[in-house]
Amino acid sequence: TSNTKETLSEDARLSQALAQLTEAIAKAPNDPALYTQRAAIHYNMGKQDAALADYTTALSLKDDPKTRYLRAVVYVAAGNSQMAYEDLTVALKADGENSDYLSLMADTCNALKKYEQALACLEKLLADDSENSVLLTLAGDACVYLTNYEKALPFYEKAILHYSDKTQN
Repeated sequence: TSNTKETLSEDARLSQALAQLTEAIAKAPNDPALYTQRAAIHYNMGKQDAALADYTTALSLKDDPKTRYLRAVVYVAAGNSQMAYEDLTVALKADGENSDYLSLMADTCNALKKYEQALACLEKLLADDSENSVLLTLAGDACVYLTNYEKALPFYEKAILHYSDKTQN
């Protein structure tokens, strides 16, 4: 029952924060940060539609790559890969090296069967983390989807090598 009490207190805490932000928005309706904060709370409460509405309002007040990324996260959770792709495209134009944006874009492109673009994102991520077995495997998978088996094999070989190194240590 202690988990139930913790869950209830977390829900109560989120509800209280939501009420406070709603009050603050009433006083400062043109502050995009307030909408972004409230959207995050909505998302944590499982209210995806409300989160999307607040992120959209925040973006109408000030276009921001981080807010676009956060809205893309909600779109992905809601199963709308196309809208996530559109937001991530804009976010990456502003910050093309952001690993969070690239990672979500790779996943989103895979969902949309845009494997060349997914591979490009994965290769950028691998430039900074060349021993990441998960990224190497995903890059190999993208090559397989593109029927470029010769390019896939080195990714898989490196993934196995790095995975084996980790399990032996």
